[in-house]
Amino acid sequence: MTGSYDNARQAIQAEAADWVLTLEDGALDWVTRERLLAWLKASPAHIDEFLLASAVWRELDGIDADEQVVVDQLLVEAGDNVVTLSKPASPEPALSGQRRRWLHATWVSGLAATMAIVAFVFFSGRHDGPIHYETGTGQQTLFTLSDGSIVHLNTQSALEVEMTASSRELALLSGEAMFEVVKDPARPFRVTAGGVIVEAVGTAFNVYRHDGQVQVTVVEGEVSVAQAATVPVITSPTGPVRLSAGQEAISNASGEIAQVEAPDLEKRTAWREQRLVFREDSLSDVAAEFNRYNALQIVVEDAATRRITATFDAHDPQSFIAFLERDTGLSVRRYGKTVEVGVVE
Repeated sequence: MTGSYDNARQAIQAEAADWVLTLEDGALDWVTRERLLAWLKASPAHIDEFLLASAVWRELDGIDADEQVVVDQLLVEAGDNVVTLSKPASPEPALSGQRRRWLHATWVSGLAATMAIVAFVFFSGRHDGPIHYETGTGQQTLFTLSDGSIVHLNTQSALEVEMTASSRELALLSGEAMFEVVKDPARPFRVTAGGVIVEAVGTAFNVYRHDGQVQVTVVEGEVSVAQAATVPVITSPTGPVRLSAGQEAISNASGEIAQVEAPDLEKRTAWREQRLVFREDSLSDVAAEFNRYNALQIVVEDAATRRITATFDAHDPQSFIAFLERDTGLSVRRYGKTVEVGVVE
């Protein structure tokens, strides 16, 4: 799910509404059912908003149950206060009382199934293993953990979450995520990614796994970045690195950690606004970023030395391709869902 909201609660409300509509469409397949269960388990706030959205939908279904409201008559009475924006090609037939009663019965049955799912989450659906979250190409999602912390998960990313009474353990298996952590000194908040462990108390930070590296960027507060115990012993092990707001560290496949000089905070966090910011990035790196978000794939053949400084909409690769086509030194060839970019001979 994507979108811009004033706060996390609005985002949860939108997700809850989406799930209610999904249930209303019919029986869930196993994959969708597991996704719903994982979303409900993630936070009590999810269950609260889900039940509220379900109740509101049920009440809306009962409005004008006796079919006493005549829309055409209301429009006549409204006079100039109503402006007709469009006229449908063919009028929708009014719902008969029998059809309305059938829809109401279907909704009540669906609500009963919903309550059964929620009961399952509380009483029999809990398990000791971590909860898994995953996004596909171009997808982003936001969810709230049981402690109130917020997670923003970027495209092509996978995350596992395990919350206990004494700790908060997360594993970024692939991709990128931003974490807004609620303070709880008694329960360390740790994110494992590749060869590093990032620990925070109350802060906001971004973690990005790519090309065997892990980038950790702090937006607010402080974090500690340390080499994971599972990393093989290296010649010169590095100790924990403390980062504060505006600072960044990067680790390689061996878990060696180095602080980045003058990191570009806007560039690291622009993905939350679905923007891609490039500053003297190689053409191949720019193409790789676009490929994370879109079905259209850009293949760079022999123009990797080209450098790009620009800002693009992550979901608009066509604007980037048009940008490349204006470069007389490049050849751009389109083949269905693939675009090949090379240097003009």
